[in-house]
Amino acid sequence: MKIQTLPEVQSDSDRIDLVREFLEVRSACLVGASDGKNNSWSFNARMTRAAINAKLDKLQLVGRAGGEIEGIPVVGSVLETSGQPGDLCVLVVRAAEVVATIRDAQGVGWDHFLIISELGEQERAELAALIPDSVRVWGPNCVGYTAVCSELTFMATDEKYLIDGNRSSLALLSQSGGALGTMAPLVQQTGLNVSHLLSVGEEADLGIEDVLDYFAESGVTDGAVVFVEEARRPDAFLRAVTRCTAKGLPVVVVKVGKSAVAQQAAQDHTGALAGDWDEFAAAVRHSGGVVAESFRDAANVAALLVNNEGRRPGPNTVVFTTSGGSGALAADLIDQSALQLSPLSESARALQELNTRNSTLNPFDSATGGGTPKILEQYLRSIDADPSVDSLLFLTSGNIYGQFICEQLTSGILSKPIVFVSTQVEPLLHKQLNDRAVLVVDDIGDAVRWLSAASGSTTQIPTADVAGSDEQHDDTTGEEWLTYTEGTALLARAGVSRPGTAWLSRGNELADSPALTYPVVVKGGNLRGHKALYGGVRTGVRDRDQLLEVIGDMSALFPELVIEEHAPSGAEVLVTAKAGPFGGMLVVGFGGKHADALGNQVVLSRRSTAPEIAAAIRATPLYTYLGSTTGDAAAGAQLIADLAVQLSSVLETDSLDSVELNPVVVTPDAAYTCDVKGRRSDPGFVPAGSTLV
Repeated sequence: MKIQTLPEVQSDSDRIDLVREFLEVRSACLVGASDGKNNSWSFNARMTRAAINAKLDKLQLVGRAGGEIEGIPVVGSVLETSGQPGDLCVLVVRAAEVVATIRDAQGVGWDHFLIISELGEQERAELAALIPDSVRVWGPNCVGYTAVCSELTFMATDEKYLIDGNRSSLALLSQSGGALGTMAPLVQQTGLNVSHLLSVGEEADLGIEDVLDYFAESGVTDGAVVFVEEARRPDAFLRAVTRCTAKGLPVVVVKVGKSAVAQQAAQDHTGALAGDWDEFAAAVRHSGGVVAESFRDAANVAALLVNNEGRRPGPNTVVFTTSGGSGALAADLIDQSALQLSPLSESARALQELNTRNSTLNPFDSATGGGTPKILEQYLRSIDADPSVDSLLFLTSGNIYGQFICEQLTSGILSKPIVFVSTQVEPLLHKQLNDRAVLVVDDIGDAVRWLSAASGSTTQIPTADVAGSDEQHDDTTGEEWLTYTEGTALLARAGVSRPGTAWLSRGNELADSPALTYPVVVKGGNLRGHKALYGGVRTGVRDRDQLLEVIGDMSALFPELVIEEHAPSGAEVLVTAKAGPFGGMLVVGFGGKHADALGNQVVLSRRSTAPEIAAAIRATPLYTYLGSTTGDAAAGAQLIADLAVQLSSVLETDSLDSVELNPVVVTPDAAYTCDVKGRRSDPGFVPAGSTLV
């Protein structure tokens, strides 16, 4: 049983105030205090040391041993303490004692509780009954939190985090407490301060979205990395991401749940059941956040965004290199990413004058331009004034000219994001670069990947992860799936472009059907899933006589038949709309015979508009394919985008879980749907599209 979180009826401002009460508390009581004499490394002993070192006006300790710890009296029961509304009572006790301790604490004035303990099913139910009317809760099943900026720690750690006033700060927020200790040093390596380490556990009351809303309003940090096992209140979570990014506060998210093993691990650890990863990722991106694959990626992408004051740096990159080979490698890696080498709209002439020996100005090789000391300052001034340049990748090796390069890059000449790539950086220079918001990276591939993610690249995923294109394994034949007749009729009602179509049932006369242009295709209309596996497709029927023969053969097996004209030749694509708790997702990519051969598809939030969908297509290989096949890639992308929006509407109005069109044949003038698979929603399921914003 999972703890039920609060319904979303309480105002956001009230919940922000509640987070503030927890993270800015000045008076606290620790139940489960230990002096550590028997075991100085026990959780209780470490938590006690942290609480004593926190900047509090008043701390009360409750523990079995009594006596005192560092001059603070230790009483034997919470009944011997006193609290005021908003004061914090921290519980590090056995699960069976939690609810009874809360009830005792209520009697002496405590109403805010940080619960470390992992509760059983009965204790969870009893705690849920107290929230929010009687108590407010952080946790349970968490490791507590640290607010470095307010010198407040309720976490079992002896680690000291210091704020360097020359640098920006990043908050770390997680349901799983152990992940925080992994993320913190990675953030520090990027040159950012750690402002908060916050473990929310099972979120019985306060959740990740509430903390993000607090960050958006309070100004206590410059960005956040969030580790999510499950967003328990999807709409509130996405709204919080949007609010943060709208305030210039970047949010980078790492989420488990791609694999079945990861989903089970998350469920076993905190009761969080990981949902559909791809839909979640698309929704976060649509809300302005960034989804990272690992903690290291998240820390560095967040650093790039924070260093750029929360703004996306844009895809147009220039490369300055002291090694031609390194520059060539960077160009290859950029070509394979969502970045592109800047066309240098206004700086090309100036750069050509600096480097007359080399016609390749991006990457710019200083070795052919007279050496770095001679040209670097003018190079930086030129690209700073060029609106086609979004960011700089600076590649160097060794420490030669190190101090000079560092001074130039931190002088303020260039106001655009800089990623400094070198395997050898002296510690003092490393610090100087970090102090001036320059990210230092030791690998070109990492630098390109992180800059690409920060620029807002579109995610592509393997075809097999989404479409299940292997026709030898058909799992779409259950009653929840629409028959082909139902699917084609649904699209016809919605006005989706299709080849000329006739529907027949056994005994129908062909003369009663609409006129058709040959050749045609005959399909078993009562079939679900892959019709070809069951002999349910006959193609290339060239005239009426052959059609009558095919109808005679197939009607013995299939009581319903669908007859379709062959679609004109064009680009074969796939378009899918799927409902889900995060608003659903759209999948667009190569379709038909190309789906497996050419690979990737793009996943977008179903909240995406047609212009957003078309823009995403332009950043993928599909765009090139459309151009080579139809002659007009832009028109093809727009047709697909309009169809995706139309399909999303079908999903909503017909209360379906998913609709897949594959292939859709795109011509210069239209997009024809040649096959459809639709899946009904579970009984009682309300498609997320009914609440699209």
